[in-house]
Amino acid sequence: MWDAIKAKIATLAEFDKTKQAFGARQHRYQFGPHLSEGQICAWEKQSETGLPESLRSFFVECGDGGAGPFYGMKRMAEIRLYRPDAPFLDSAHLMALAKQNAKADDDDCDYDYEDENSWYVPQEAYQGLVSVMEYGCGDQVCSVTNGERSGTIVLKTLENGLVELGSLQGEYHSWLDEEISRFERIIGLMDECESATELNRICVETSNFYDARSYMVSYLGIAKPAGLFGDTGNRYHGAVQFPWYDEQFPKKKKKFWIF
Repeated sequence: MWDAIKAKIATLAEFDKTKQAFGARQHRYQFGPHLSEGQICAWEKQSETGLPESLRSFFVECGDGGAGPFYGMKRMAEIRLYRPDAPFLDSAHLMALAKQNAKADDDDCDYDYEDENSWYVPQEAYQGLVSVMEYGCGDQVCSVTNGERSGTIVLKTLENGLVELGSLQGEYHSWLDEEISRFERIIGLMDECESATELNRICVETSNFYDARSYMVSYLGIAKPAGLFGDTGNRYHGAVQFPWYDEQFPKKKKKFWIF
Protein backbone atom coordinates (compact mmCIF):
# COMPACT_ATOMS: atom_id res chain seq x y z
CA MET A 1 0.00 0.00 0.00
CA TRP A 2 2.88 2.36 0.80
CA ASP A 3 5.53 1.09 -1.66
CA ALA A 4 5.07 3.89 -4.22
CA ILE A 5 5.28 6.53 -1.50
CA LYS A 6 8.43 5.01 0.00
CA ALA A 7 10.01 4.97 -3.46
CA LYS A 8 9.23 8.67 -3.92
CA ILE A 9 10.68 9.45 -0.48
CA ALA A 10 13.90 7.69 -1.51
CA THR A 11 14.01 9.81 -4.69
CA LEU A 12 13.45 13.03 -2.76
CA ALA A 13 16.12 12.09 -0.20
CA GLU A 14 18.58 11.54 -3.05
CA PHE A 15 17.80 15.00 -4.45
CA ASP A 16 17.75 16.81 -1.09
CA LYS A 17 21.18 15.80 0.16
CA THR A 18 21.53 18.52 2.81
CA LYS A 19 17.85 18.49 3.90
CA GLN A 20 16.68 21.90 2.67
CA ALA A 21 13.01 21.06 2.00
CA PHE A 22 10.58 22.13 4.70
CA GLY A 23 10.58 19.70 7.65
CA ALA A 24 13.43 17.58 6.26
CA ARG A 25 15.83 18.53 9.05
CA GLN A 26 13.35 17.08 11.53
CA HIS A 27 12.51 13.74 9.90
CA ARG A 28 15.57 13.41 7.59
CA TYR A 29 13.47 11.24 5.25
CA GLN A 30 13.67 8.39 7.77
CA PHE A 31 10.98 6.33 9.52
CA GLY A 32 10.93 4.90 13.01
CA PRO A 33 10.94 1.14 13.64
CA HIS A 34 8.09 -0.87 12.11
CA LEU A 35 5.29 -1.54 14.58
CA SER A 36 3.53 -4.88 14.88
CA GLU A 37 -0.22 -5.39 14.94
CA GLY A 38 0.22 -6.39 18.57
CA GLN A 39 1.87 -3.08 19.45
CA ILE A 40 -0.85 -1.13 17.68
CA CYS A 41 -3.60 -3.12 19.41
CA ALA A 42 -1.94 -2.51 22.78
CA TRP A 43 -1.90 1.25 22.10
CA GLU A 44 -5.54 1.16 21.00
CA LYS A 45 -6.53 -0.68 24.16
CA GLN A 46 -4.64 1.73 26.39
CA SER A 47 -6.03 4.76 24.52
CA GLU A 48 -9.52 3.26 24.31
CA THR A 49 -9.76 4.11 20.64
CA GLY A 50 -9.23 2.50 17.26
CA LEU A 51 -6.99 3.83 14.51
CA PRO A 52 -8.22 4.19 10.91
CA GLU A 53 -6.81 1.60 8.53
CA SER A 54 -4.67 4.22 6.78
CA LEU A 55 -2.80 4.96 10.02
CA ARG A 56 -2.51 1.29 10.99
CA SER A 57 -0.96 0.45 7.63
CA PHE A 58 1.46 3.37 7.91
CA PHE A 59 2.80 2.25 11.29
CA VAL A 60 3.13 -1.35 10.08
CA GLU A 61 4.55 -0.76 6.57
CA CYS A 62 6.54 2.48 7.05
CA GLY A 63 7.33 2.74 10.75
CA ASP A 64 6.70 4.59 13.97
CA GLY A 65 6.53 8.15 12.66
CA GLY A 66 9.08 9.99 10.57
CA ALA A 67 9.18 11.26 6.98
CA GLY A 68 6.07 13.05 5.85
CA PRO A 69 4.46 16.34 4.88
CA PHE A 70 4.94 19.43 7.04
CA TYR A 71 7.05 18.35 10.06
CA GLY A 72 6.53 14.63 9.42
CA MET A 73 4.40 11.95 10.99
CA LYS A 74 4.26 11.69 14.76
CA ARG A 75 5.31 8.59 16.62
CA MET A 76 2.30 6.59 17.80
CA ALA A 77 3.04 7.53 21.44
CA GLU A 78 2.91 11.23 20.46
CA ILE A 79 -0.54 11.12 18.89
CA ARG A 80 -2.91 13.59 20.53
CA LEU A 81 -6.48 12.47 21.10
CA TYR A 82 -9.54 14.64 20.56
CA ARG A 83 -12.28 12.41 21.93
CA PRO A 84 -11.66 9.96 19.10
CA ASP A 85 -14.60 7.66 19.93
CA ALA A 86 -17.14 10.50 19.79
CA PRO A 87 -18.85 11.34 16.47
CA PHE A 88 -16.73 13.56 14.24
CA LEU A 89 -17.83 17.20 14.03
CA ASP A 90 -16.87 19.09 10.89
CA SER A 91 -16.37 22.86 10.63
CA ALA A 92 -20.06 23.53 9.96
CA HIS A 93 -21.04 21.84 13.22
CA LEU A 94 -18.24 23.54 15.16
CA MET A 95 -19.22 26.96 13.79
CA ALA A 96 -22.80 26.31 14.85
CA LEU A 97 -21.55 25.52 18.37
CA ALA A 98 -19.57 28.76 18.41
CA LYS A 99 -22.59 30.77 17.29
CA GLN A 100 -24.87 29.05 19.82
CA ASN A 101 -22.57 29.39 22.84
CA ALA A 102 -20.75 32.68 22.25
CA LYS A 103 -21.52 35.51 24.67
CA ALA A 104 -20.48 38.91 23.41
CA ASP A 105 -20.57 40.49 26.86
CA ASP A 106 -18.60 37.72 28.60
CA ASP A 107 -14.82 37.96 28.23
CA ASP A 108 -14.40 34.62 30.01
CA CYS A 109 -16.57 32.69 27.55
CA ASP A 110 -14.63 29.92 25.77
CA TYR A 111 -16.65 30.39 22.57
CA ASP A 112 -16.50 33.31 20.19
CA TYR A 113 -18.47 34.17 17.06
CA GLU A 114 -18.36 37.29 14.91
CA ASP A 115 -19.25 35.89 11.51
CA GLU A 116 -18.66 32.82 9.33
CA ASN A 117 -15.03 33.82 8.83
CA SER A 118 -14.24 34.66 12.43
CA TRP A 119 -15.20 32.22 15.18
CA TYR A 120 -13.60 30.08 17.85
CA VAL A 121 -14.42 26.97 19.90
CA PRO A 122 -12.36 25.55 22.78
CA GLN A 123 -10.18 22.48 22.31
CA GLU A 124 -12.68 20.23 24.11
CA ALA A 125 -15.25 20.93 21.38
CA TYR A 126 -13.21 18.95 18.84
CA GLN A 127 -13.99 15.26 18.66
CA GLY A 128 -13.63 12.21 16.46
CA LEU A 129 -10.00 13.14 15.72
CA VAL A 130 -6.40 12.17 16.42
CA SER A 131 -3.53 14.57 15.67
CA VAL A 132 -0.84 12.89 13.54
CA MET A 133 1.36 15.77 12.30
CA GLU A 134 2.40 19.24 13.41
CA TYR A 135 1.55 21.79 10.73
CA GLY A 136 3.20 24.73 12.46
CA CYS A 137 2.09 27.80 14.46
CA GLY A 138 -0.13 25.63 16.65
CA ASP A 139 -2.13 24.12 13.78
CA GLN A 140 -2.29 20.34 13.53
CA VAL A 141 -2.94 17.74 10.85
CA CYS A 142 -5.49 15.23 12.14
CA SER A 143 -7.20 12.06 11.02
CA VAL A 144 -10.91 11.47 11.43
CA THR A 145 -11.35 8.32 13.50
CA ASN A 146 -14.93 7.20 12.92
CA GLY A 147 -18.01 7.43 10.73
CA GLU A 148 -18.18 7.75 6.97
CA ARG A 149 -15.15 10.07 6.92
CA SER A 150 -12.90 7.79 8.96
CA GLY A 151 -9.33 8.14 7.70
CA THR A 152 -9.95 11.57 6.13
CA ILE A 153 -7.16 14.04 6.87
CA VAL A 154 -8.13 17.50 8.12
CA LEU A 155 -6.14 20.57 9.11
CA LYS A 156 -7.14 21.69 12.60
CA THR A 157 -6.47 25.42 12.80
CA LEU A 158 -6.49 27.73 15.78
CA GLU A 159 -8.72 30.32 14.14
CA ASN A 160 -10.64 28.77 11.24
CA GLY A 161 -11.86 25.39 12.46
CA LEU A 162 -11.17 22.40 10.25
CA VAL A 163 -10.04 22.32 6.63
CA GLU A 164 -10.53 18.99 4.85
CA LEU A 165 -7.39 17.87 2.98
CA GLY A 166 -8.20 14.38 1.69
CA SER A 167 -6.65 10.99 2.33
CA LEU A 168 -3.40 10.33 4.19
CA GLN A 169 -1.77 8.76 1.15
CA GLY A 170 -3.09 11.58 -1.00
CA GLU A 171 -1.34 14.11 1.25
CA TYR A 172 1.90 12.14 0.96
CA HIS A 173 1.71 12.00 -2.83
CA SER A 174 0.92 15.72 -3.08
CA TRP A 175 3.87 16.62 -0.86
CA LEU A 176 6.30 14.34 -2.66
CA ASP A 177 5.18 15.24 -6.18
CA GLU A 178 5.55 18.95 -5.43
CA GLU A 179 9.01 18.65 -3.87
CA ILE A 180 10.35 16.27 -6.52
CA SER A 181 8.98 18.55 -9.25
CA ARG A 182 10.81 21.51 -7.69
CA PHE A 183 14.11 19.69 -7.69
CA GLU A 184 13.64 18.49 -11.26
CA ARG A 185 12.87 22.03 -12.38
CA ILE A 186 15.96 23.40 -10.62
CA ILE A 187 18.17 20.66 -12.06
CA GLY A 188 16.97 21.60 -15.53
CA LEU A 189 17.56 25.30 -14.90
CA MET A 190 21.17 24.63 -13.94
CA ASP A 191 21.73 23.81 -17.61
CA GLU A 192 19.81 26.81 -18.88
CA CYS A 193 20.96 29.58 -16.52
CA GLU A 194 24.25 31.40 -16.07
CA SER A 195 24.07 31.89 -12.30
CA ALA A 196 22.22 30.92 -9.13
CA THR A 197 20.76 34.43 -9.08
CA GLU A 198 19.19 33.93 -12.51
CA LEU A 199 17.93 30.48 -11.51
CA ASN A 200 16.28 31.87 -8.40
CA ARG A 201 14.73 34.78 -10.29
CA ILE A 202 13.07 32.42 -12.76
CA CYS A 203 11.66 30.26 -9.99
CA VAL A 204 10.25 33.30 -8.20
CA GLU A 205 8.69 34.71 -11.37
CA THR A 206 7.23 31.44 -12.67
CA SER A 207 6.19 29.64 -9.48
CA ASN A 208 6.61 32.10 -6.60
CA PHE A 209 9.27 29.80 -5.14
CA TYR A 210 12.00 31.64 -3.23
CA ASP A 211 14.23 28.76 -2.05
CA ALA A 212 15.62 27.63 -5.39
CA ARG A 213 19.22 28.46 -4.43
CA SER A 214 18.99 26.34 -1.27
CA TYR A 215 17.56 23.46 -3.28
CA MET A 216 20.34 23.84 -5.86
CA VAL A 217 23.17 23.49 -3.35
CA SER A 218 21.35 20.65 -1.61
CA TYR A 219 21.13 18.70 -4.86
CA LEU A 220 24.82 19.35 -5.42
CA GLY A 221 25.56 18.08 -1.89
CA ILE A 222 27.10 21.36 -0.75
CA ALA A 223 26.57 22.19 2.92
CA LYS A 224 25.91 25.79 3.85
CA PRO A 225 28.77 27.25 5.92
CA ALA A 226 27.77 27.94 9.52
CA GLY A 227 29.64 31.24 9.52
CA LEU A 228 27.34 32.54 6.81
CA PHE A 229 24.06 30.70 7.50
CA GLY A 230 24.20 29.84 11.20
CA ASP A 231 24.44 26.42 12.85
CA THR A 232 21.04 25.36 11.51
CA GLY A 233 21.76 26.57 7.98
CA ASN A 234 18.59 28.67 8.02
CA ARG A 235 19.77 32.08 9.17
CA TYR A 236 18.95 34.62 6.48
CA HIS A 237 21.16 37.60 5.75
CA GLY A 238 19.80 38.41 2.32
CA ALA A 239 22.21 39.83 -0.21
CA VAL A 240 25.25 38.93 1.91
CA GLN A 241 24.61 35.26 1.12
CA PHE A 242 23.82 35.62 -2.58
CA PRO A 243 27.43 35.70 -3.85
CA TRP A 244 28.13 32.40 -2.07
CA TYR A 245 25.31 30.73 -3.99
CA ASP A 246 26.67 32.06 -7.28
CA GLU A 247 30.11 30.68 -6.40
CA GLN A 248 28.57 27.20 -6.02
CA PHE A 249 26.72 27.36 -9.32
CA PRO A 250 28.03 24.69 -11.75
CA LYS A 251 30.39 26.34 -14.22
CA LYS A 252 30.31 23.46 -16.68
CA LYS A 253 26.90 22.62 -18.13
CA LYS A 254 25.85 19.02 -17.73
CA LYS A 255 23.16 17.91 -20.12
CA PHE A 256 23.17 14.50 -18.49
CA TRP A 257 21.64 15.48 -15.10
CA ILE A 258 19.88 12.29 -14.06
CA PHE A 259 16.52 12.25 -12.34
